[in-house]
Amino acid sequence: ILTALLNLAAVHLTEDCLAPGRQDEGGAARRWRHIHDFLREHFASPINRKTVAAAFGLHPNYLSHLTMSQTGKSFQTLIEHLRMEEARRLLRRTGLTVERMADSCGYRSARYFVTAFRRLNGLSPSQYRLSMPALSPEREFSGEY
Repeated sequence: ILTALLNLAAVHLTEDCLAPGRQDEGGAARRWRHIHDFLREHFASPINRKTVAAAFGLHPNYLSHLTMSQTGKSFQTLIEHLRMEEARRLLRRTGLTVERMADSCGYRSARYFVTAFRRLNGLSPSQYRLSMPALSPEREFSGEY
């Protein structure tokens, strides 16, 4: 997994170096943009501060500092928020089971997913889903409830 993460990080960095108009961006801001793009693409993977830092050739403490300075959130909180954003999207648009949704959002345990969802959203995933409008044409149906 670490090798794949390192390869993906290298691709992101190479693409940015070749992109026109990027010279005016500060080093930390540019680095953060790459990291944030990477996190948005891979939040469902088993990533953590150490693996992401290694993928970008950074010290884990520097990654924590950079995350806090750019977002006002800790690294772990940011990952959790990205995962919850996806969970809310899936609850609004699909009929996935909680187990499948937890897995799709990067949680190894459906039980922990439900606990985290309730803590951050004030409702369980089931309650959140029920609070949404009835199944509409733009909502995808997977055939599972």
